[in-house]
Amino acid sequence: MASIEWLASVDYVTELLNAFIHASNLLYDITNGQAYINHITIYDGKSHWNDADIKIHASNLQWP
Repeated sequence: MASIEWLASVDYVTELLNAFIHASNLLYDITNGQAYINHITIYDGKSHWNDADIKIHASNLQWP
């Protein structure tokens, strides 16, 4: 489960979902079919933030 900190556009969520699908396919290939992502759930607006496996947040901090 992934949670996005802000209210994301449909296009952003769709592209993120496609990225997770690509990562799952890569993981499947690398592990010879022994590991993959079975189910992908994406929330936005910080919904289910504390329960999320992946937390996507934005920051305006800059590293020197």
